[in-house]
Amino acid sequence: MNFNAKFLIIFAIFLISTLFLSGYESTYSFNSINNTINNSKLSKKSVVSVSIREIQSEKVLYQRDASLLLHPASTLKAFTTPVILNVLGANYKLSTGIYKDSKGNIYLKLCGDPHLSIEDISKLILGLKAKGYNTINGSLLIDDSAIDDVFWGTGWMWDDENNPYMPKYNAYNLNRNLIKVKISPTQPNQKPKVVIAPYYPVKIINNAVSSHENSISVERKVWKNVESIYVEGKISSATEKIIPVANPENFFKYQLTKAIKNNKIYFSGQYKKAKLPASAVLITEVSHKLLDELKITNKKSDNLAAEALFKLAGGKYTRHTGSTENGLKAFNDFYSKLGHDTSTISVVDASGVSQNDLITADWMTLALAKLYKSGSFVTYKSTLAAPSEIGTLQNRLLNLKGRLYAKTGTNAGVSAITGYVTDKYGNTFAFSIVIQNFKDSSKPAKELEDAILQVFN
Repeated sequence: MNFNAKFLIIFAIFLISTLFLSGYESTYSFNSINNTINNSKLSKKSVVSVSIREIQSEKVLYQRDASLLLHPASTLKAFTTPVILNVLGANYKLSTGIYKDSKGNIYLKLCGDPHLSIEDISKLILGLKAKGYNTINGSLLIDDSAIDDVFWGTGWMWDDENNPYMPKYNAYNLNRNLIKVKISPTQPNQKPKVVIAPYYPVKIINNAVSSHENSISVERKVWKNVESIYVEGKISSATEKIIPVANPENFFKYQLTKAIKNNKIYFSGQYKKAKLPASAVLITEVSHKLLDELKITNKKSDNLAAEALFKLAGGKYTRHTGSTENGLKAFNDFYSKLGHDTSTISVVDASGVSQNDLITADWMTLALAKLYKSGSFVTYKSTLAAPSEIGTLQNRLLNLKGRLYAKTGTNAGVSAITGYVTDKYGNTFAFSIVIQNFKDSSKPAKELEDAILQVFN
């Protein structure tokens, strides 16, 4: 083949590629997005940042304020969960086990499993009983070294102490570290009945009254007494409130003691902390699949799971105790290997709760494009929310069912969505929309997000 023939072939490939990409812009009229945004009241006082990128070429097809550093809210999970998946592996299981060493000591090895339940603890102790252990001699040794005891993220807000979506977390995670406070009215002007479920011995300050009105509040007032629960206001019908426990370790140990007693295992010793010997033998365990937990993390936007799993991954990656700092080392190295620079963004936690997290829409779509080409993309995609499926997109963007996989985000004054959308011709795009600095409800922001994505309908 002579030089002229080679040149013509290369030129033809270039021309076809150029026409192919420009065809996207023509087909979808991405500039019409400007009209959609400009017609929204949010465009007058809020920031609306958008980036749309062709997945194969990584070419930006549309952008609006896409280089602004903004708070990603829970869309950050779309970028921390691939790190967890990469470090731990799709087949990883989170195991909580009871072991015995050569001296007969009994150990409980915790991993910080964010979905460990009281039922799991009962199964664990029942398994111990089934193996013939009717007595635990001496102390029960607990290895809680899998993740550290820093129970909240950098930049988390002190007044979220009562927010059930942001419970404290550590190696002792149990029942999502949440309790139900059940309040039932009694006689008019008398104190209502208050019950904790699952039961946990905390002091209840009951200042509420039974009434024909319903204006009840339940909270821990950390500036007064961190463990006490204050019930105030008026109540006319039975009500349940969910609040986080003040101390996950105390809550865990109480439920563990209860399970031991219920299974009639004699134990008069204490709980002590100790590292599990490498030679210890497993007696019984309960476990959960990592992939199942990652699906809950992204589809339901589970903050507790994101933080605990990120720390666990950081511990395995650095071969030290799991911490956010070690998780961030894995995060930076992961994206560096993908050819994506993390020095231009600020990430301080795994869930996007912190106001200190700052990312650009442009960074997100490029990250999504690179993740799309990674070997674990199909598995990662299965963790994302989708229209009509249980999760944050269950009732949104139903006309894009089967073509949209994304992570949503909501925080005070912030609404966001980022992910993948495939058009009717089979072409896939990465997109990111971050709307920030608005008052009151996030509903108008989410409606604008949905309107923008109608360009692919």
